[in-house]
Amino acid sequence: MLKHTTPFFFVLILFSGLQVWAQKLQLSIIDNEYSVSENAYIPNESPLSLEGAHEHLNFWNGFASLQGELEIIFPNGNRYNFAPYPSNTMHPDLRARYPEIIVGKGYDAKTGAKIYYDYNPYTGFRAVIITENGRWYVDPMLPEESAARSVYQRKHMIGSKLGWTCSVTGEEVGVFEPENTENTSVYVEERVHKYRIAVSATGEYTQFHGGTVSSALAAIVTSINRVNSVYEVDAAITFEIVPNNSAIIFTNPNTDPYENNSANQMINVVQGVINNAIGVNNYDIGHAFSTGAGGLAQLASVCGVNKARGITGRAAPVNDPFDIDYVAHEIGHQFGGRHTQNNSCNRSGQAAFEPFSASTIMGYAGICPPNLQSNSDDHFHTHSLQEITNFAFRGNGRFCATLISTGNKAPEITPTLGAQHMPILTPFYLSAEVSDPENDPMSFVWEQYDLGPSAQSTTIDQGPVYRSFSPQASSTQYFPRIPTAMNTLNILGERLVFAPRTLRFRLTARDNNPLGSAVSFTQVSFQAVGNQPFEITTPQQSAVLFQRAINVITWDPGNTQTAPISCESVRILLSTDNGLTFPHDLGVFPNAGAAIVYLPTRIPAGNDNRILIKAEDGIFYQVTRRFTISDRGLSTHLDAAENHLAIHPNPAQNYLNIRGTIEQTRIEIIDPTGRKIKVVNASPQESQVNIAELSKGAYIVRITDLKGVQLYQQRFIKN
Repeated sequence: MLKHTTPFFFVLILFSGLQVWAQKLQLSIIDNEYSVSENAYIPNESPLSLEGAHEHLNFWNGFASLQGELEIIFPNGNRYNFAPYPSNTMHPDLRARYPEIIVGKGYDAKTGAKIYYDYNPYTGFRAVIITENGRWYVDPMLPEESAARSVYQRKHMIGSKLGWTCSVTGEEVGVFEPENTENTSVYVEERVHKYRIAVSATGEYTQFHGGTVSSALAAIVTSINRVNSVYEVDAAITFEIVPNNSAIIFTNPNTDPYENNSANQMINVVQGVINNAIGVNNYDIGHAFSTGAGGLAQLASVCGVNKARGITGRAAPVNDPFDIDYVAHEIGHQFGGRHTQNNSCNRSGQAAFEPFSASTIMGYAGICPPNLQSNSDDHFHTHSLQEITNFAFRGNGRFCATLISTGNKAPEITPTLGAQHMPILTPFYLSAEVSDPENDPMSFVWEQYDLGPSAQSTTIDQGPVYRSFSPQASSTQYFPRIPTAMNTLNILGERLVFAPRTLRFRLTARDNNPLGSAVSFTQVSFQAVGNQPFEITTPQQSAVLFQRAINVITWDPGNTQTAPISCESVRILLSTDNGLTFPHDLGVFPNAGAAIVYLPTRIPAGNDNRILIKAEDGIFYQVTRRFTISDRGLSTHLDAAENHLAIHPNPAQNYLNIRGTIEQTRIEIIDPTGRKIKVVNASPQESQVNIAELSKGAYIVRITDLKGVQLYQQRFIKN
């Protein structure tokens, strides 16, 4: 349902010679089966008119003849200029037979963004736009309204999975154990594997999409194009719809060979249907779409005698919840991918690397409580990539693929793990140095790589704890994410390790090359140890630190000072935007539980501040709740005059003299670790503090009134 109304401005411009097509797009919902989250963009009353768009888009039909660019402007001002790149989604002969269906893709060399789009007279312009900020989708608002566009991010589209199930046929092999070696390997590089795909459709599916072979084929093209947007990026696999695919699209539910709502009947029939109509040697993988039946696929069947045993059905077979959650998932089974959820429903013990329902394509997001989220993210878990690429490039899947050489080398990864131990109940981060031989714009995701018994407990001491998130531009990732850690949220898939254990993680690096991705990974392991967390003790929530002043940050090191963690130093970072970024580096300090930090005036006053402390030679971190920075900090000269206070001499050797007119004050001497090592109640006018016993070095003298209100502080040197 509609929950919030905020205009979304989206400009789409196509350049074709002197012709320019420009319109405004707004975001909407598809129908009442979908909901949009509170921060989603919702449309105003102005739909996009696509009249004449076919003529402007027609030059994309056949990428070799393209003379222009596709420019897309986002609300934040980001511009993407897409140049054409080869699209394999439709065989050239199929394109020629159905010129009303246009499909293509483009690449922005400056940003690395990609677009996979299609256009037809039934549903109009549709696209997947892959940017550094995630995926955006352009779809019709309603199937019968080809002129009205809906523009949304994947996370804002929630499709109902009520009643949907997925099953896999084919026997499982022995339990898989992850490798113990911690090295870097390549999933795919230098080539793309192209598979000829034949997609059959029940009469019910065709009726849903307009009732004609052409309209159903247009919907199939959209789905396979979107499947390609994932498989090409993640695994350098692409699918080309066979030239005579129209022969297996049925228009009459009463005469087609399928029982639309029976997965078992369909999977036992589809192989013969496609073999007879297409020819057993004229395709590499087959599949059938319906408006029911759920999902069912033969495991690792591509190229073999059971290569068409895959079916996907859904009451509304449209958009990302169908194309990614279902179609890409079932095709993943046909390439040897097993379920990744470590939950009780249809669990595969060899591949259950994701906690709870899982969140990637081969998981059960939304249908296997407790659920991490309602729908799958549009990427494969690193183990799914291992299964799929092993089958496609080194298993039976290599026997029928057409190899397309790209020469594109995989990213080179060097882990920067540091110490191999961290404290329990403490957030941590993982990082690596990654370079790409072709300087392609890479994306990264760290994913836990531990198997364990099926468990719905939130306090398991083996198996997967941390969920997968969508690939990002940084090769550093925090567990849990900083927003979760700083708000101490109790979120499934992001909970702290509560007991000593070993954890394995893989970093997967995708280079996103438009000719064909190259993908590599590295695997690391480390141990959570001890019985105490690393915790920040000051500043607490709503505390006040001061500009132009020296402030004390304190923390409880827990077990981090001693072996096996043996963390000697920490780095203190400051955020002034409530934890979105931590751009202010306050320095590296001994891991002694306290540090004195100076906040210069360039750090603005405000209430949205947080401190992050992380191990300089380790992987753990901690972050504070929100606190205030005030501009009332007491500098050495201004406040000395204002409060009639002064200290002398400086440097000092045996005595430090404090002179002023405040009748009652308290004098504190603070060492470099932030510890108060001397407190003196001062007499009026002038006091003398004996510092002879102090070691040589820098100290802070802080003067407060008897209520603890700071009046003055200054750094001094003990000779």
